[in-house]
Amino acid sequence: MTKWFTVFVLLVGCSTGSLRSSAKFSLDGVDEEKLKNGLTVLMLKDTSLPYFSVSMMVNMGAIDDPSHRKGLSSLVAELLDKGTQKKSATEIA
Repeated sequence: MTKWFTVFVLLVGCSTGSLRSSAKFSLDGVDEEKLKNGLTVLMLKDTSLPYFSVSMMVNMGAIDDPSHRKGLSSLVAELLDKGTQKKSATEIA
């Protein structure tokens, strides 16, 4: 691999139920690799600028909250962004 990559880290799926169909899509020029831990990594090479970026999407959201725990995904996202009184966001992540 060269050092000029734009790396997108995705889990399979999206956080909205409307996008969870069985329809397949393809992205031209994107390399896909499945890691041992189950993560799906998509890599898109773009040499127009001398830098790289990383994005991450998680296959979890409000639609996945158990009926008896509404708001759980929102709480977890907030804790990962801001942390708590005793733990920083970095310590939680």
